[in-house]
Amino acid sequence: MNPFSSAQWHGLYAQHIVRDQARKVCPPPLCGQERPWVLLQEGRRGTWRAAANYYTSLVGPADDDPRLQADVQALLGWFDVRGESAEVAVLDLAPLALPVAQNLGTGLRQRGWYVRHRACFGNWYLLSDGRSFEDFMAQRPSQLQSTWRRKARRFQSGSRGAAIEIIVDPERVAAGMDAFEAIYAKSWKRPEPYPAFIRAWAHACAEQGWLRLGVAWVDSVPVAAQIWFTVAGKAHIFKLAYDEAYAQLSPGTVLSGYLFRQALDVDRVHEIDYLSGDDVYKRSWMSHRRERFRLLACDTRHPFGLARAAVERAREWRLMVKSAFGQ
Repeated sequence: MNPFSSAQWHGLYAQHIVRDQARKVCPPPLCGQERPWVLLQEGRRGTWRAAANYYTSLVGPADDDPRLQADVQALLGWFDVRGESAEVAVLDLAPLALPVAQNLGTGLRQRGWYVRHRACFGNWYLLSDGRSFEDFMAQRPSQLQSTWRRKARRFQSGSRGAAIEIIVDPERVAAGMDAFEAIYAKSWKRPEPYPAFIRAWAHACAEQGWLRLGVAWVDSVPVAAQIWFTVAGKAHIFKLAYDEAYAQLSPGTVLSGYLFRQALDVDRVHEIDYLSGDDVYKRSWMSHRRERFRLLACDTRHPFGLARAAVERAREWRLMVKSAFGQ
């Protein structure tokens, strides 16, 4: 299951974010109403995009979803009857797993659409292979191992009032999110554009039993926080921040270690996903990397779809010429 295509995610996304960006949102009726595939937001001239932004790590089925083929066929069926639902000239979906982009692209080409897909961003992840946390840490780079061992002792001993909390219960979410927001405001990160959405998602995850909200405390002051959620055997690392004033304690590294231990030894997940981006620090924790893709498809039977396809073909031609002449 991909939580970014869950009913919980779609509902909160539509409530907090889409209302500012789109005229209409349509959840295609795929594989039963209880299994929404993607929210589509309507743009101009028959252009439909995935209702997704920087919060969304994956649209549609995950790479290993056994229902992937059925979901893709269901979405293609929705386009086949688009006259009864919505006229679609251009479809813009991202970020997609590669097998989804390939299968959906093949089906649309067979229906006469112009299709292209390209990489969006890298996605680092860990396949646990049944490893314990101790085995996992023994395989990390020596610098990470050393930092974890030295800095974790302080939190384990409780010196300077240091403590780690992992919040899973709905009753503690409000306090945990207060701590997260306080840390985020002191971190290097830019202000959160939709803080109410993040807080609402944390509450929704707690209600589903998914939430793993970690907070590192020093003398009752929150110094690092991370929002993880674990769904169907996969742990997703969603948000993280630390207070730079406490950088000498490496609270972010220590907290990460505790949450990895929770995922590997307690939740027994088979995968841990660092979601979007190629940040250097992710390589030290993860074992694999894959790409997420954007699919752009134009219905050449539609005047605007044909025009957009012509623009895209011209762009491809220019890139080929530029590459051929080394410019």
